[in-house]
Amino acid sequence: MKLLSFLRLTALAASLGMSAPAAEPREALFNAGWRFAQGDSKGAETEGFDDTSWRPLSLPHDWSIEAGFSEKFASATGFLPGGTGWYRKRFVLPETTTGKRVFVRFEGVYRNSDVWLNGNLLGSRPYGYIDFEYDLSPHLRPAGQENVIAVRVARENVADSRWYTGTGIYRDVWLTVTDPVHVARHGVFVTTPQITAEHAEVNSACEVVNQSGQPTEVELTAQVTGADGRVVSAAQASRTLAAGETWNFPLYHPVENPRLWSMDDPFFYQVVHRVAVAGRVVEEVSTPLGIRSFRFDANEGFFLNEKPMLIKGV
Repeated sequence: MKLLSFLRLTALAASLGMSAPAAEPREALFNAGWRFAQGDSKGAETEGFDDTSWRPLSLPHDWSIEAGFSEKFASATGFLPGGTGWYRKRFVLPETTTGKRVFVRFEGVYRNSDVWLNGNLLGSRPYGYIDFEYDLSPHLRPAGQENVIAVRVARENVADSRWYTGTGIYRDVWLTVTDPVHVARHGVFVTTPQITAEHAEVNSACEVVNQSGQPTEVELTAQVTGADGRVVSAAQASRTLAAGETWNFPLYHPVENPRLWSMDDPFFYQVVHRVAVAGRVVEEVSTPLGIRSFRFDANEGFFLNEKPMLIKGV
């Protein structure tokens, strides 16, 4: 039934000159089913470690806010402690992930983190505010078998910020599943170098990675769609990527009579990039685009879409 509905929607979209329905999202939240223990636990990175006594929880999580206030801690920390803690999660991947690349992405861990999968160290992150990602694929068990991910978080220098940060995996965690040929993380960059009421230059660069282990012919298409899904511009490029190669595809897809983004009309287009291998779409990434121009003039101030605008509250 789902396949039939998808085919009907695809045919309807084609007949109306609209883009096909979006592919399944490549990211899913990975927040549920974790276990947590405060303090340093020797051997907690190993698969066989017994964590049954640890506290079950869902992320995001801040263990500082759960503690008692004390004058011995800095005001920037909210007079709350930091310390060291561990998170562990057991998970099983479905058969649909066989042959895919699987990544875990942390939006933020405060502060110093080490991450293991099935006892293998994936990496360390000595920072608390930016997201980071690890490729799980080399160390994953076959689909249907259990995997264990373990995260050690150390915030021993508690007064390390000018504001309250909390401690632990304090932002969302995501599991990403892609085809071996896929768009790189943060791999799409869209620019609008020239804009008028009649015409907008729209350029995009899309970075595609070939992790298939063999040379692969890649076709990349880009469509600019309006809020109704109708395609207003399109472009296409192709290239054979060697095994392990990354290529940044430049594409040009101008928009005629663009609807300009403004404070009164915050309209967004979508730039949809699709990666195809052997005629099959294996990846789709949608990027919002507000088409607008702005400039600063030393004598006349700020202009948005060539209209003067006062900036208040600075």
